[in-house]
Amino acid sequence: MKAIHFLEPPKQIALFCGPNLYRPDAEKKLPALAWYRRIIEAIIPKNTALTTPCLWHNDLHDDNIFVDPQNSEKITGIIVWQSCHVSPLFNQNPDPAFLGWNGLEPETLELAPRPKLSGLSSEERSSALYEYTTQNMLIG
Repeated sequence: MKAIHFLEPPKQIALFCGPNLYRPDAEKKLPALAWYRRIIEAIIPKNTALTTPCLWHNDLHDDNIFVDPQNSEKITGIIVWQSCHVSPLFNQNPDPAFLGWNGLEPETLELAPRPKLSGLSSEERSSALYEYTTQNMLIG
């Protein structure tokens, strides 16, 4: 708490109170930090497999992994190490990749409104519900 009074950290997008809700001074940051402290126990996993720090490569894909041409199961090198850091697994991917959301980043943490489904075909309804659910899962 004392650090907030003395340091000027860089502006964060979603650290305190969500996207575009940045708190610009200590007077507003302290209540936001107090809110965060109230929920921290609920959001940090208890499973030590998730909380133990580990090496993470944020740009690990087939263009950055070299394999032996004679034995495709043998990795011979990995490049682009500047993307790596050490932190717990729960902190590695802020957006759930399984959602496959390619839309715009949410501007607030308010849930998207339920789509109007009347007059839509079955396929259009399914697509609208999928987008609605995916957006709200990402916000959640």
